[in-house]
This record gives sequence, structure tokens and C-alpha cells, in this order.
Amino acid sequence: MSTASPTKSDGQTGHARLAYRLDEIAELLGVSRRSIERERSAGRFPKPDRKVGKMPLWTPATLDKFLNDR
Repeated sequence: MSTASPTKSDGQTGHARLAYRLDEIAELLGVSRRSIERERSAGRFPKPDRKVGKMPLWTPATLDKFLNDR
């Protein structure tokens, strides 16, 4: 997994994101969505900060902490 920081701006609006979906995290890290799902199942990825319906969402702070603690 790469160490791209999710707290940088999104490149479109110039504003930092409030939350990231699973597919966005996979793209940021340069891995497949399935890889992230396996890490979640194994307990090696942080629990989502919020859920909208069944869609898990992570804040940039949670992702930064995860990347820095690895």
C-alpha cells in the first residue's frame, strides 16, 4: 500500500474531503477494493467513522492515523 495522504485537497474543488468511500480509499492507496475489504475482515483496517445506509465512510483523520501507525 502506498502512503498517499487523504488530507490533501481533492483536486477538483480545492477543499479537503470530509469522508472517503471504500473505492476512493483503494484508489488513493493504489490497491484493489477487494484488498481493503480483506484487510477490514481481518481486523487490520480501521472501522468506518460513519455509515450512510450500508456504505462505510472514513474521515481523513482516521485514514492518516492508520497510515502513520503502520
